[in-house]
Amino acid sequence: MNLPESADKTSTLRERYPLADFLRGIAIILMIQVHIMELFATEDIFSSWIGRISLFLGGSPAAPMFMIIMGYFAATSRKNFSQQFVRGIKLFFGGLILNIGLNFSLLWKIYKGELALDPLPYIFGADILPLAGLSLIALAIIKKCFSEKFAPQLILLVTVLIITEIVNHFDIQLNGTSKYVLSFFIGVSEWSYFPFFTWFAYPLLGFIINSASEKSLFKESLSKKNLIIVLSVILVFVLLSFEWSISISSDLQRYYHHGTLFFIWCLVLLIGWTIIFYFIHHYIRTNNISRYVQWLGRNVTAVYVFQWLLIGNIATQIYRTQELIQSSVWFFAILCLTSILTHFWVKYRS
Repeated sequence: MNLPESADKTSTLRERYPLADFLRGIAIILMIQVHIMELFATEDIFSSWIGRISLFLGGSPAAPMFMIIMGYFAATSRKNFSQQFVRGIKLFFGGLILNIGLNFSLLWKIYKGELALDPLPYIFGADILPLAGLSLIALAIIKKCFSEKFAPQLILLVTVLIITEIVNHFDIQLNGTSKYVLSFFIGVSEWSYFPFFTWFAYPLLGFIINSASEKSLFKESLSKKNLIIVLSVILVFVLLSFEWSISISSDLQRYYHHGTLFFIWCLVLLIGWTIIFYFIHHYIRTNNISRYVQWLGRNVTAVYVFQWLLIGNIATQIYRTQELIQSSVWFFAILCLTSILTHFWVKYRS
């Protein structure tokens, strides 16, 4: 039986980029573990070196990697301007719906008067899906205006980083609707987890990487020997700066609203991270574990939604009460349940 043309194109793209799916799969696994550490583990564990390592792994190699790959694929997408723009709008409002879903048990307790909390920060939290939506809208505009213009894309990246440095030092006192709206763009509130002017630099970088690769700006240097040399230099750099970087990644407010210096550090780390997993994936690509991780990466949006629906609602009942072994059990349980739900969702959609 012949596949429809669109399905055949999708399949071809997935065969062309198995490493990207593998990296996204690793990133979503790291996101799941850090969400459990943040919401399930006791304060003692969260503040310990185990918690700091967990936050580091769920920070630099996770969300930045996910956003860079998203930007790369936005550049290669066959969707036209209108389709990509609408996709961005759907992701943004889908993120708000997810906020309600993952906080449903908490919002219900607030509604019943059992908790004296303001529900709006939980509904309008500026998380990664609204960021992805805004980023796709911005990338659709950039693609339309500068699709084959490498220099303007670099200038835009520098501009985003400069604006980020400026707004990160704003001390704005806002009230009412403006605070909820601006939280999606700059870090003016505690619920501004992924503001546009910090995090858009990553998908824009992915977009630029695609432009550079299309122009063969660095293909000749990608030999195995050169990759090992680059990896060795990066490992020394990361080890020397590890204490500084982990002090940022383990402080959630500093991590969510980091500036250019940490962005550059993340970029260097992710180059090394990609090289490491390039070699790992090369040797285990036919392994069932590798196939499973790639499957998670191909269905990363569904995985992200289901894990948050589970973790968010369970956290209302057991917030910061679980010891290390219990948290580890929860991690494997959430990963299994998320995989099962994603499997049925993919099967239903197909």
